[in-house]
Amino acid sequence: MGAGEPAVTTDPVPAPEPYPGWLGLDNSAKIWPALLSPRHSTMFRLTACLAEPVRLLWLEKALSDIASRFPYFQVQLRRGVFWCYLERNSVASPSVEADSVNPCMNAELIGRGRFPFRVRAFNTRISVEFSHMLTDGTGALTFLRALVTRYVELSGVACSRIEGLPHVGEPVDPREWEDSYQSAIVDSPSGLPGVPTPESAYRVPSPLLPAGAYRVISGLVPVKEILALARDHGVSLTEYVAAVLLSCLQDMQERDVAAQGGRGRVRPIRLTVPVNLRPLFGSRTMRNFFLFVDPGIDPRLGRYSFEELTEQVHHHMRFSLQEKHMRRLITRNVRGERSVLNRLMPAFVKDVVLQVVFHFLGDRRYSLGLSNLGRVELPPEAAPAFTHWVLVPPPSPVSKVNCAMLSWQDTLCISFGSMARETRLERDFFRFLSARGLPVYVESNADWCEHRVGGS
Repeated sequence: MGAGEPAVTTDPVPAPEPYPGWLGLDNSAKIWPALLSPRHSTMFRLTACLAEPVRLLWLEKALSDIASRFPYFQVQLRRGVFWCYLERNSVASPSVEADSVNPCMNAELIGRGRFPFRVRAFNTRISVEFSHMLTDGTGALTFLRALVTRYVELSGVACSRIEGLPHVGEPVDPREWEDSYQSAIVDSPSGLPGVPTPESAYRVPSPLLPAGAYRVISGLVPVKEILALARDHGVSLTEYVAAVLLSCLQDMQERDVAAQGGRGRVRPIRLTVPVNLRPLFGSRTMRNFFLFVDPGIDPRLGRYSFEELTEQVHHHMRFSLQEKHMRRLITRNVRGERSVLNRLMPAFVKDVVLQVVFHFLGDRRYSLGLSNLGRVELPPEAAPAFTHWVLVPPPSPVSKVNCAMLSWQDTLCISFGSMARETRLERDFFRFLSARGLPVYVESNADWCEHRVGGS
């Protein structure tokens, strides 16, 4: 990384807005402290890729400048008698760290002076890694957008303000640190219909990488061209990519069963797709506020054509995204948290219970996760500084592989985060796109180099 003095420091950094000394974890975050392990870090990553090497002094100054604008992130995670909670950190902000070839790993998240997120830099990359105990992808993306906008301003570029982008010097809205799950429940005296529990799903059959290793393979494709493919099938971009993943997993399971002489067990194939609930419920929170939908297929009923896959995903997503359905899921989760037994149970007992619940109802029920954060928006003056953006999903030793994507201008970046030794799924996925005429450029954290796929 290069070094240099900040060119401008035009905006005064205000004192922090009034903020509680501590906050309980939101409904989505409560399970994660119980699952923390060297392989299950709870961390996900966002990266802004610059056209020029990062100036470390500018980045450190930008991080210091925006810290007071995000008081709910300047916290440390503490263990209480009954629950973990977030407490204001005595350290003003984390220091910028050198990057690692294994993102999202080896994070110490609990204790005084530690943060549930970190800022990293390498060559032309500025990255943030957040624990889901603190926020979700939308909150982390907002933070990184504010950070890199301030970084560009310090280089001497005056950036205009755009809606939804926090800026140094503006007051903090208390709604940004609310637990929005609590206000989205349904009060029904007659009770709510139950939510069915899905059976275990097919997962990538591969040994795990050594502990501490996490492979990331990202493919860059033109947004317009992949959107055209999605529209040809009458589905959204997320639905199209979900259908491609289901198709690749269907083929993989068929090959695995055939390799066992037809004696292997055929399992359902099911994705877990997080949905941002803020637009649906008018929330402005910067903490977690999402739920999962789970499009999938059951190959025991027969092989699905790609047309059938796109239809299956499309209709499942449309049904699942209804407000009433989401309120039912939120209410189930919040009522469990509010039960007298749960509130009185000591934290160490809760940890054991949550681990058992996650074992039976968590990642085993899904083949892999697919996240889409949508389009990154920055002030137009800042845009020339960036080439593309990358979203890396959190590692999972159960599903082993997860997928995430976001777009910057004309480029969509689709990334696979994997703890599996094999790369069959990633290879099959990008070959599927390449076979349909999409130019795909692949980059990996394994060697920090780029490749072109399959003659595109």
